[in-house]
Amino acid sequence: MCVSKENGFGDGEGGVLDDGKPKFGWMEGVLMRCLLNIWGVMLFLRLSWMVGQAGVTYTLVIIAGSTVVTFITTLSMSAVATNGEIGGGGIYYMISRTLGPEWGGAIGVVFSFANAGMTALNTVGFSESLIALLKKFEIQIIDGDKMDNRIYSVAALIIMQAIIIIGMEWEAKAQFVLLVTLLIAMANFVVGSVIGPRSDVQIAKGFIGLNSKFL
Repeated sequence: MCVSKENGFGDGEGGVLDDGKPKFGWMEGVLMRCLLNIWGVMLFLRLSWMVGQAGVTYTLVIIAGSTVVTFITTLSMSAVATNGEIGGGGIYYMISRTLGPEWGGAIGVVFSFANAGMTALNTVGFSESLIALLKKFEIQIIDGDKMDNRIYSVAALIIMQAIIIIGMEWEAKAQFVLLVTLLIAMANFVVGSVIGPRSDVQIAKGFIGLNSKFL
């Protein structure tokens, strides 16, 4: 659903279409966007919480179940996408042209609400992490908690909206920076887990590194 000449997501190496719209290749138009959707707040903040609540075994069961649902959905979407060229409108365009405008409209509305909810989830998660980081330097705006979270979240939304208004090319550049930041963060997580705690303070806070006893 990301491969379309009309909305600028082609299978080439990028450039500009005949009508002047920017054209993104498979890297910027498909891969980077999918990875940024996957590597969000659910991976960095909620996955560890899920392991703490359910344990490693049940967490793997949950992830396996989610993967099955996603895989089946992806197969269905791929089957629909092969019926014709995908134009501007994404999922709505694809479903409405295949199953009719009623199904397309219903799925489009649900998808819009899902995106809005995911945006809120990621924004709040970003603000929580930022507040935790600033607490180490004893920096706060109001209470260092909920009110600060709302202020940071609104500021983040304004910045993201400004990037979108400027244009798709700036949005593509911004997502590249975000992707590199996420890759560095994940590498840092893996390296830190292998190295393990460096002080008794880290152990007291619950960081023990890779430990078979607590697996």
